[in-house]
Amino acid sequence: MKHRSPLLTAALALACTRQPDPAIARETARKATEHAVEGGASIERLATGLVEVSAKAARELGAAMTAPVDVNRVRNRVRIDLHDDRTEVGRELTMYPTWFLAAVGTNGQGIAGDREPERDFIPGKNLSAAFPCVAAALQGTGGRCVGELASGAGLAPRVYLVAAAPTTGADGVVNGAFVAAVNFSRLAKAVRETLNLSTARERVQLHVGFLRNGRVLPSGPDNDVAQAYLIPDGFLRRIPAGIEARARTAPATFTFDENGGAMQWGAAVAPVAALDGAEIIVFRAPLRQ
Repeated sequence: MKHRSPLLTAALALACTRQPDPAIARETARKATEHAVEGGASIERLATGLVEVSAKAARELGAAMTAPVDVNRVRNRVRIDLHDDRTEVGRELTMYPTWFLAAVGTNGQGIAGDREPERDFIPGKNLSAAFPCVAAALQGTGGRCVGELASGAGLAPRVYLVAAAPTTGADGVVNGAFVAAVNFSRLAKAVRETLNLSTARERVQLHVGFLRNGRVLPSGPDNDVAQAYLIPDGFLRRIPAGIEARARTAPATFTFDENGGAMQWGAAVAPVAALDGAEIIVFRAPLRQ
């Protein structure tokens, strides 16, 4: 029986290993940049629309916020009436992937959210401290912002894109605020689904997420979307150090390969004005390489 020399074995293994093609990597990164820009534009449109519909919802909620506040009445308005797709505001709100809707008192604390009382984590939460736009709404100016909020003791805070609008009574005086919040996990899912439509004629695989203060969302323990929408654990270590800073004003890209060069990924990180310093990250790989 003949034995191959170690040198020959190594040479054969090298010959069978597919070497990454730099041209594929560069093109994939270029396409990922296009997706990041497209995804960022869709987020800007979503944020603008969410602010507009929140102003409408605030007008619907105003009468229920007049003192003395009936918490059950407010909760029913937020949990039932504003989710009723037979009304204009209800139909518009269902178009957005909100994680919660909330009514906030003039003290900045939550009065009620849109869950059943036993599952409602909004009462007593200092939403004006968590979200600057809520504080601004209580001063009479609606808008949007990004902030973090934990839904319970010992739970990691979620990051939210929030729209807030002042509520007013019959006298026109601000008596609280209405809040609509989309967490970053659901936002990433919505953007990925949008990009899936625009790439429907291509055979590509995409992952979409966000970078914020060194955190990658959604990933790891994030449980507010299905696992298929999480950034894979193996991708996290591929994200270059310092790329958040590099992408503050313009897209930045990087590439990597898997399976011995058989799968080449291009990724792009890009700023999104509506996310207040957070950035979108898109991974792309052609399924045939």
